[in-house]
Amino acid sequence: LSSSSAASDVYKRQGQARAGASNTLVAPMPGTVIAVQVAAGDMVSVGQPLMVIESMKLETTLAAPREACVKAVHFGVGATFGLKAILVTLQDL
Repeated sequence: LSSSSAASDVYKRQGQARAGASNTLVAPMPGTVIAVQVAAGDMVSVGQPLMVIESMKLETTLAAPREACVKAVHFGVGATFGLKAILVTLQDL
């Protein structure tokens, strides 16, 4: 693993941990949305990439913490957000 890949994996796990059993995925740090892989109404499975963000020149993939339905995606590509901003809201299947 490259250091960039290893760092990305760490933040991916943090994104999953921060979501936990909650219905929201929150920003682990301020940044910009690089890619959005889901839309409202999509069904997602555990570990499925939902959004890629960039913070301090580090790309981070936020993944689904559990099987769920995407209720809302709160930021689009190019949008900036602050620390602890709600990026994606999930709902139970």
